[in-house]
Amino acid sequence: MGLLIIRLLNLLNNAPTDSTNYYIGLTMINHYDQIQTLSIGEFAALCHVSKSTVSKFARTLGFDDYGDLKDNAAFIENRFNNPLNYRSNILSALEQEGVDSYFDAVIQDIDYLRHHLDLPAIERIAQAIVSHKNVFAFGILFSESAAIDFQIKLAYNGKFIRTFQDDLVQEEIIKSADEESLFIIFTKYGDYLTKQQIRN
Repeated sequence: MGLLIIRLLNLLNNAPTDSTNYYIGLTMINHYDQIQTLSIGEFAALCHVSKSTVSKFARTLGFDDYGDLKDNAAFIENRFNNPLNYRSNILSALEQEGVDSYFDAVIQDIDYLRHHLDLPAIERIAQAIVSHKNVFAFGILFSESAAIDFQIKLAYNGKFIRTFQDDLVQEEIIKSADEESLFIIFTKYGDYLTKQQIRN
C-alpha cells in the first residue's frame, strides 16, 4: 500500500465535503487506476481545475509535486516480501486452502501468544504510560486501527493518549518529541519508521 492512498483516504475522512481538496481527492480515488498514466494537464481537466491547483493539491498531501504523487500511486504486490500481505495473496491462499486453514493459522497465533507473552515487558509499558506526560500511539492503516482502539480503552480508564491517522502529522510529532514524550508504535513487522519513510 502506497503513501498516496493512505494520504488520500485521510484527506477524504477529514476535509469538508464542499472543499476543492475534497473534490480533487474524490476524483483521484474514483480514477485511481489511471493516476500513473495521466499527465498533470489531463488530471486537471478531469477535475475541471487548473494545473497549478493540482500542483498545490499534491503539496497539500505532502508530495514535492504531481510527479512525486504519481510515483506513490503504484500498488506493488508483496512490496515487503510478506507472502500473506496484500489482496491477491490473501485471496489466493483462501481460494487454495480454504477458510478452515485461515482459522487454524489464527488459532496457532493466539496459542503462541498465550505461551510467549512477556508480562514483565507489558508491566514496564504500563508504568511508562502512566508516568509520561505526553503519550502517543501511532500506526499506519490497520495498525492505526489498533492505536485508535488502544486510545479508546485507555480513555475509559482515565488516561488520555494521542493518535493521528495522518502520517505527516505523525512524522512532525516524532520530530518535535521531548523527554516527556512516549511513543507506542503499532506495526506488524517492526518497520514502521523505514516503511513510512519517516526521517531519522
